[in-house]
Amino acid sequence: MAAAEADSTKSDADSAPKVTTPSPAASSAGTKPADDWEDKEFFKEQERMDRLSRYGYDEFDYQDAQSQRGDWLGRGNYELDRSIEARMGRSRDDGLSVLQRIGTTLTISADYSIDVRDHLRRLDRSTSIADALAFEDEAPERSSSTKSNRLSLRSSFDPLQWLSLSSDGSVRNSFTKNIGTASRQNSTNIGASTRFYTASNSATIELRYDYRTSDRRNTETVFGTSLSHEGSLTWRQVWGGTRTSVGSRVSRRTQERSGVSSTGFIITPSLSVDYTLRTQSGWTVPLLGKTVTLEQNLTVTNYLTTVIRREKLGEQRDAKSERYQTALQVGYHISQRVRANMNLSVSYFNDRVEAGNDYLSVSSSLMVRGEFQ
Repeated sequence: MAAAEADSTKSDADSAPKVTTPSPAASSAGTKPADDWEDKEFFKEQERMDRLSRYGYDEFDYQDAQSQRGDWLGRGNYELDRSIEARMGRSRDDGLSVLQRIGTTLTISADYSIDVRDHLRRLDRSTSIADALAFEDEAPERSSSTKSNRLSLRSSFDPLQWLSLSSDGSVRNSFTKNIGTASRQNSTNIGASTRFYTASNSATIELRYDYRTSDRRNTETVFGTSLSHEGSLTWRQVWGGTRTSVGSRVSRRTQERSGVSSTGFIITPSLSVDYTLRTQSGWTVPLLGKTVTLEQNLTVTNYLTTVIRREKLGEQRDAKSERYQTALQVGYHISQRVRANMNLSVSYFNDRVEAGNDYLSVSSSLMVRGEFQ
């Protein structure tokens, strides 16, 4: 056997039913969420990180990009929407004690996955499959390889009618070899959140904290470590079809890569305003005399955000910058058959250290989709 390739993937998620995540506009349309929707969203986030690692993006790159995202508040609003919809069917006067309510609302979810992708070259003709599987991770026959295993846990419960508590965590270990270079990476994420609800669920306050560690090494040396603390506070108020959200997120991160240490703060205050309009009308088809019912949904989202970054890179260099961003998103749906989405974003980057690095960015997109049977 002069050459052979092995590519296998095993994951608990593969045997589970596929879940399509609706957009915030779909959520506003009143779609009833599954009871475990929030757990599935958490596990999907973990799977995204697994996929990115196959293309050379490590935990450092992923967390750096996430901490500087300006639309984090919009995503938090979507999670709150789904949480409120899941609570709407519960009676506030259930007469349960704290312990009874915890036992009734307690959910615990777990997910474990293994991903193995191997490419073997220059094998002897006498090499069997059992011999190939027994190769060491850094054997010369293994030209490229990706191995990872991940364990994720999530739990939540409502001890009081106006209070919800949740926690989540994940541990991930991976090995990557490409063009003769091998590395290992270990990461740990622990998070917790507290949500307060009013009697009508029209106003909510959420406190969130995340702790993350990560290290990357080869067989002998650790050449990258990362430690971050992230906290956020969000207030959300609904007036009819209008929703206003205000929040701020603070990230403190310490990293060491290739012997260079860096410490930084990232503060991201944000304001988001969403408006939803739903109408229903009938249209009579000429000649046929048949009336077709049309349900129309219009969703408009506008957010303003600022990303303030202060970071010390080694002993001689500092990074100080601000990015101001505003975005307008418009979605229009007709009976789930015709969909149109328009996005417009404008951002300005201000570098306070190096002159000439400031820039203005404008981006837009338009998507129209129709389905007819």
